[in-house]
Amino acid sequence: MDFDDILEELGELGKYQTVTYILICIPVLFAAANSLSYVFTAGTPNYRCFIPECEEPQNTSYEVPWIHWAIPNEDSSEVLESKSYYCDRFSVNQSLANGTCYKDLFTTHIEKCNEWIFDHTERTIVNDVST
Repeated sequence: MDFDDILEELGELGKYQTVTYILICIPVLFAAANSLSYVFTAGTPNYRCFIPECEEPQNTSYEVPWIHWAIPNEDSSEVLESKSYYCDRFSVNQSLANGTCYKDLFTTHIEKCNEWIFDHTERTIVNDVST
């Protein structure tokens, strides 16, 4: 007995087979959508500390020329490549603060960040919610 004989005995695609197929596909679609949602919800955009002495909240940029003076890192040329810019920043010498950013404005004392600036070159749910 070959496959064609079995199909002839059982019958071809009918209403029962179609309904069964659709009922099997419904949970598979939900499982696939749930698995795919991870791609959108798990993305963490790049971000760094907000330095209020050097930038305005309304006019911020992720990459700024003075960032290696404000955020601690072993290699100052790679500040935005390290993980230290997520949480820490150098304290500011308030007696020198005059609205501009320069090397001597920052001390060697490290403090925790209170606000963050996100890199908007990629669009994620986190970026959409944070702006």
